[in-house]
Amino acid sequence: TAGAIRSPPPPPAGDGNIQVLTTAMEQLSPPSLTPATAGEGAAATVQGANALSTVPPAANSDPLETALNNMASLDRPTIYEGVVQLRKLLSVETNPPIQSTIDAGAVPRLVELLDRGDDTKLQFETAWALTNITSGTSRHVEVVLTHGALVPIVHLLSSPDGEVREQAVWAVGNIFDKSSVARDDRTLGAVALPPLLRLLDKKDKKLSVARTAIRAVSELCRGKLNFDLVRLALSTMATTISSSNDELVLADTCWALSDLSDGSNEKIEATIKANVYPRLIELLKHDSPAVQKPALYTVANIVMEDAVQAQIVSNSDGLTSLLELLSSRSKSIRKEACFVISNITAGNKEQIQAVIDTVGMIPMLIQMLSDTDVKVREEATYAISNVTEGGTPEQMKTLIEQGCIPPLFSMLEVPDPTVVTVALKGLRNILKVDEVVTSVITDISTSDSQRILMALQKHESHDISTMATEIMELYFLDPTQSLRTAMERRDFAALRVGITTAPVTAAGVAEIDEAVVEEAKVMLVVLTTEGLESGIAQRSVAMLQSAIDSLEAIERVDRTLAEVRFHTTLPTTITQNSTRSTAYSNALNQPPKATTKTPNTQHPTPNTQRPPN
Repeated sequence: TAGAIRSPPPPPAGDGNIQVLTTAMEQLSPPSLTPATAGEGAAATVQGANALSTVPPAANSDPLETALNNMASLDRPTIYEGVVQLRKLLSVETNPPIQSTIDAGAVPRLVELLDRGDDTKLQFETAWALTNITSGTSRHVEVVLTHGALVPIVHLLSSPDGEVREQAVWAVGNIFDKSSVARDDRTLGAVALPPLLRLLDKKDKKLSVARTAIRAVSELCRGKLNFDLVRLALSTMATTISSSNDELVLADTCWALSDLSDGSNEKIEATIKANVYPRLIELLKHDSPAVQKPALYTVANIVMEDAVQAQIVSNSDGLTSLLELLSSRSKSIRKEACFVISNITAGNKEQIQAVIDTVGMIPMLIQMLSDTDVKVREEATYAISNVTEGGTPEQMKTLIEQGCIPPLFSMLEVPDPTVVTVALKGLRNILKVDEVVTSVITDISTSDSQRILMALQKHESHDISTMATEIMELYFLDPTQSLRTAMERRDFAALRVGITTAPVTAAGVAEIDEAVVEEAKVMLVVLTTEGLESGIAQRSVAMLQSAIDSLEAIERVDRTLAEVRFHTTLPTTITQNSTRSTAYSNALNQPPKATTKTPNTQHPTPNTQRPPN
């Protein structure tokens, strides 16, 4: 089971941390933006807007060349018109001239114009043009970054003009979406993330701003943020996910949380500390798969923690939501749902029982063992096998009654040796349960099953070949040999199978050679000496004693008849077969073997890298 939650790092200190993290930005930023006053600056802004129509376009000129010529002017209205012309050229849906604009050298001029802090309209159009350039390819974004556009664009996130702020958010989102170099640059992350989080923390923000800002944060969280930034982002994400019902905001918030929680235990603990998982579990029932998927991915990242498992089990909709996700059309959703359930069944018996008590869960998991996608089948194998590791005999009996053995057996033929090992362990665990072993033997006693096991005996993995050989020798060989093997290995469950298959009783004594009866006598001594902790041991002792008594009664009758007929005396004991294994020759002098239990399987958190938009 998952370990107890460790003490998480101290929570973020709020705006104080933001101030520390933005030091680099302040050092790199252009002069502070100042809003236009009621004086000369404001008049210039209004005049520029009204003066657009007074600048005649050049006749028969190339539109891009005209725009660039206007931008190179020293006249503010002409510059403004040139930027608007360029922005419109870059806004066409089909083949916008991004590369031509870059080749013409427009990017440095646009970056320069971002510094016009007294002209918010010009800043807005300039940021819009750069946003359209960054909507291209990663190469286009690299050009923008090379000319130092990120810092002045980030500075616009604090502009007093709402339209400028929102346009800057779009540009930042595009940059971190297209450029892995920017995402993985810790310095750039420290510059861009805090002002984005401040925008999201504003209570009076427009929905469009929230959507755009959370998209930018989500893209940035895909990169390599330092841990202080992770904690800072988690605080804002927790507030956002709990206060919003907008589908787009929720989807991008969940993607951000998925990336923030993916990786080290430190990240997982911080996510738990942010207390986002109750809301994430609620969102598993959201109507939109766009929200369900990233919410599920985040739950999968943190489900190894006991608190999350307990929340899923205690939440009336937790397991039901996972059950519904098993029917999703999306292979990745089905796979992740099985993964989450497998970590719950790796928990305690109460958690396993909660899974069993969820109506339809076990049949659906068994159905997933035959899913068309091999990754889904593998995760379902973990979920079923974990029940056999930590479950009670009654819980394993439920698996058998629901028909888990044939599909679980089919998983022995998948290419992944790790999954084969998990399936074999599950089968071996089930075969050791006295209450179900006979029915299991019946289910898999086919030539095809034995063929698979025989092939696995030659598997290159030592663990797989050893387990396959053990199962074959204990349950599928000649009954007499299986009984002897069970005695040699002190395997109570296999011993019961051997006795049931080849009963050492008065009625069947003629079919059992004397060596097996001798083994039964030795086993009786060993069982009695080592104690009778389990019910199978007690039944084995009783059956062995009855068989020996029956055999000795027959011997006494035969001996009496022989004395009457031939006046001879038969030996009072059966000569021990010289070929019998010596494993028990010193049984009473050997200390009991220590038993160990294989820990529950909790495989690593799956890759939850977000697919490109």
